[in-house]
Amino acid sequence: MAFDDLRSFLHALDQQGQLLKISEEVNAEPDLAAAANATGRIGDGAPALWFDNIRGFTDARVAMNTIGSWQNHAISLGLPPNTPVKKQIDEFIRRWDNFPVAPERRVNPGWAENTVDGDAINLFD
Repeated sequence: MAFDDLRSFLHALDQQGQLLKISEEVNAEPDLAAAANATGRIGDGAPALWFDNIRGFTDARVAMNTIGSWQNHAISLGLPPNTPVKKQIDEFIRRWDNFPVAPERRVNPGWAENTVDGDAINLFD
């Protein structure tokens, strides 16, 4: 990736006109879900969305659809937004093959301590 963190990527999207900032108060549900659904229907040039005023969630921010269009995907790779899809995929594969970090496998990963299985699963807890 061409960015070290989400903030710098969001800044690049903003500089390219691919970040739509919504400052009006919205509800977490159904507004955010409706926005996510709507951006998928905009087409190939759909922008990322940034919500900074979510009712009931002080200091919460939500960014969505950050790589939901080929333009945004190109920007994430540090390429111009109008880069053809094939060139983006070729670049992604080139970088993947050169990715320097091998996966680390652990016998007892921390997340396994909080695992719930079978009848113990309750989505409303």
